[in-house]
Amino acid sequence: MDIVKARFEDFLDEHANRKEFKGNADAEKIFSFLSDDNIIEAMIKESDNGNPALRGCIKELEHFIETNKLDGFDIANKDDQYQVHLAVGQMISVILKPFGYERTGNKKDIVSKYFQHAMCYQKEVL
Repeated sequence: MDIVKARFEDFLDEHANRKEFKGNADAEKIFSFLSDDNIIEAMIKESDNGNPALRGCIKELEHFIETNKLDGFDIANKDDQYQVHLAVGQMISVILKPFGYERTGNKKDIVSKYFQHAMCYQKEVL
């Protein structure tokens, strides 16, 4: 059976507090970037090794955001940074869910220009 990947609309539906991103093309671009098969594979690999999923793509994500000038998702803006961090984490949670990964509730430090720590995930045992 093929896994049906999450959509941006799933992110908005699952996180009612993120409605400000509805119609935000830049937020959709970030979600699409994080939904790339190679990025998902990297996040799952890090999760399987007990590391934060974001660690698998943080350098690529920061480069993507910086080179695409995403004004509607401005991670460099200190005033918006917390909400952007929260949204990225929530996006990752929605993206990894169809693959059977859930948050562990543990955060770990990561090496990043914009993020200090990120959530760990593990595959759900059925």
